[in-house]
Amino acid sequence: MLLRGETAKSYSCVIRLTRWPEVRYLFPLLNSMKKRKVLVILSNRLNRLQPPRYIEVECDEKGTVLKEETLKRPPRVPCYDEVWENDDGKTSFSSCTSFKRKYRHPLEKPRKD
Repeated sequence: MLLRGETAKSYSCVIRLTRWPEVRYLFPLLNSMKKRKVLVILSNRLNRLQPPRYIEVECDEKGTVLKEETLKRPPRVPCYDEVWENDDGKTSFSSCTSFKRKYRHPLEKPRKD
């Protein structure tokens, strides 16, 4: 709002400094974040007769879950960046409080060194 005797030119520099960055500059930042594909295995160490559940999770570099999908059968191709396991007998990903990372799991992608 302009006061008496003031023009829009006197406020133009203030408006430019307080504006948010344009949206077109934010999209390359979102696309440049690397996504990780993680396999989560929910098993029960107390009852080995209970079949394990396999969940495929897609997350960004910070660990924010972007997509979660339950698999109908165990995967066969090693296409995952990481493999996590919870053996507390939980039935869903959201009810788990801790996971163990499984290094050099057969379903983990081979490292390119």
